[in-house]
Amino acid sequence: MLYVAQTALELGFQYALVAMALFLSYRVLDIADLTTDGCFVLGCAVSVTLTAAGHPFLAIPAAMLAGACAGFVTAFLQTKLGVPSILAGIITNIGLYSVNLMVMGKSNQSLFQTDTIYTLAKGAGFAGSWYKLAVTALIVLALAAALVLFLGTRLGLSVRAT
Repeated sequence: MLYVAQTALELGFQYALVAMALFLSYRVLDIADLTTDGCFVLGCAVSVTLTAAGHPFLAIPAAMLAGACAGFVTAFLQTKLGVPSILAGIITNIGLYSVNLMVMGKSNQSLFQTDTIYTLAKGAGFAGSWYKLAVTALIVLALAAALVLFLGTRLGLSVRAT
């Protein structure tokens, strides 16, 4: 039973990143943006590719950058081409299916026998058997704090006012 609760918390923290992105687009900006679904998978594809290449710590910032690039594509479609927000998100999301396959290089990539941030934390003895939950929670809490700090800046205030 404890294993089920631990796994549920790990997945909950991972999907909390999607929830924060949806919070920004739906609540703060009041835009129906479906790009978030494709960006999450794109981030995973970039992260898996870089982790398999031996760069597990570079994987997270690169995944965030890839998601931001997909968001810029959606923003370009909305602002410069006049595409409605929901349609721009759908177009980007559909396009990301092909981009995700291109990023991965193949349809399935194994991470067995590869160092990830989780295996490195386990090897360092970080948080005992709760190392996956602790690492994921630290990442999510750091990004949540960065989001709160961003929304408190002048640019963040202008985003909220928009």
